[in-house]
Amino acid sequence: MSENHENEEQFSVMIPDEEGNEVEMLIVDSFEVDGLPYAVLLEKHDMDADAVILKLTEKDGDTYLEDISDDAEWAKVEAAYNQLVDDQDEV
Repeated sequence: MSENHENEEQFSVMIPDEEGNEVEMLIVDSFEVDGLPYAVLLEKHDMDADAVILKLTEKDGDTYLEDISDDAEWAKVEAAYNQLVDDQDEV
């Protein structure tokens, strides 16, 4: 993961929160697990909030963000993300 997000091109998306309110999120990083891409998002107006990880999928040339609903998939993705964070902390 990149530590300095200010110099990177970031994409902004609107994601509904638990109450259904639209929250502006920035895609700050991406990584792959088992050949599948995932995006790391942070709330634009609260960059200290917990990161959100969503699966990137493509259909008809468009890219979509999807929740990770499979527990086994989530366990792999979470482990990979935690390893990325640990590796970055060591640098």
